[in-house]
Amino acid sequence: MTHVIFDPVKESLPPVMTIYDPACGSGGMLTESQNFIKDEEGEIRASGDVHLYGKEINDETYAICKSDMMIKGNNPENIKNGSTLSTDEFAGMTFNFMLSNPPYGKSWSSDLKYIKDGKDIIDPRFKVRLKDYWGAEEEADATPRSSDGQLLFLMEMVSKMKPLDQSPIGSRIASVHNGSSLFTGDAGGGESNIRRHIIENDWLECIIQLPNNLFYNTGITTYIWVLSNNKSAGRKGKVQLIDANPLYRKLRKNLGNKNCEFAPEHIAEIVRVYRDMRAIERQGEEGIASQVFDNADFGYYKVTIERPKRLKSQFSAERIAELRFDKSLREPMEWAYREFGDEVYTHLAKHEKDILDWCERQELNLSAKQAKSLSNPATWSKQSELLDLAAKLMHAVGTEEYSDFNAFAEKVDAELESLEPKTFGFGEKRHPERGELVRCRRRKSSERHGQTERRQTGAAVAPPRLRGKPTGRLRLFFPPSKKANTSSTKPKASCGIPKTFP
Repeated sequence: MTHVIFDPVKESLPPVMTIYDPACGSGGMLTESQNFIKDEEGEIRASGDVHLYGKEINDETYAICKSDMMIKGNNPENIKNGSTLSTDEFAGMTFNFMLSNPPYGKSWSSDLKYIKDGKDIIDPRFKVRLKDYWGAEEEADATPRSSDGQLLFLMEMVSKMKPLDQSPIGSRIASVHNGSSLFTGDAGGGESNIRRHIIENDWLECIIQLPNNLFYNTGITTYIWVLSNNKSAGRKGKVQLIDANPLYRKLRKNLGNKNCEFAPEHIAEIVRVYRDMRAIERQGEEGIASQVFDNADFGYYKVTIERPKRLKSQFSAERIAELRFDKSLREPMEWAYREFGDEVYTHLAKHEKDILDWCERQELNLSAKQAKSLSNPATWSKQSELLDLAAKLMHAVGTEEYSDFNAFAEKVDAELESLEPKTFGFGEKRHPERGELVRCRRRKSSERHGQTERRQTGAAVAPPRLRGKPTGRLRLFFPPSKKANTSSTKPKASCGIPKTFP
């Protein structure tokens, strides 16, 4: 990382250099960077002053880092303790160089209340402005999912880049990430917005894939993101992808998950390919590979198209036969009808004990409400009415298969309308005291409030009103007709890096 960050600008280093690591741990990257540019026998041999800054959340490693700064003559006050995400200790400061290896897959939910208030971003470090499909600029959320906060550390460093009017070389960033930072997040999501913000501002120079098992605490594939707000003329509008996965040498003894390392010649080859910025095809299974892409190659728009619902609809005897049984009591009702036939409609009380005993033997564990419903004649009558109505509809509509659901629904609605009872009418009703049949007026369907009116003899006067909002099991066959108009929603832009590259 130090070679890639400092080597391209080694001839134009400022007299005073600031280096920052937002997840500094024990300070290894900070001190290695200082040693690389100040080493009298090294390639750079800078004579300017170097000031190191960092922040660490773990108390023990923070103490080690601070002690290391004191021993090596650096200012220990520049090392802060606490969460980088929840508190901006270096607000208003900018740095020449920033290097970091933030934690992968670590939840930042404990910092959420300091960054977001509901859906509103309250920390300016994680707000970005992006253009929509029509070119209008709007504020966008630049926070990833709460289960993985590594891209927030990258945004922390981006927010502290030196403007070119403060430093002629601007700022350079090197950050190590796992593969999820390359592609997680849908269009309009926090991860995608972060990548889009970086690429559209033309800050991303290169992504370098490292060998597996290169680090002590993880064996997964990792990538170095190299950013700069002062790209050279040949790099403007371009992103270079380098695959250095096959470049390594084995260690004699594993150190945790680490079982390999870069040899000096490997580092030199990576830096040469990076500086030359040219495409290289890998020869065989070994060697380095490199590709150069335009910024626009990583962006796309995701557009959601809404269209009318397309369902195939058809009446069939097998399907409407299921309406005889309530879906929550299907098994006991099927057994009872198979065992006692039509007597479940006329002499249900006679068979109630046998039905409930069978349910207990089958260990159906019916609730008291279900058992009551199962032995209630109204439950069976309701399902029988639905079955009869469905049979009438099937006879009227036919068994033809419809690929246009709206046409099917219109035809069913028309048939239901024809089956509706008259608004006013007269029927016969048995007088509760005299016991004789008397002539009476039926209520309007609106007066019934959707309830099925019955004669005292038990015969149904009218089927349930189903038009517009189907009742019971008929919902399976003709749900309410919703005619959607074809329209497109606002497009969302997304930006992602491919997991692998040629």
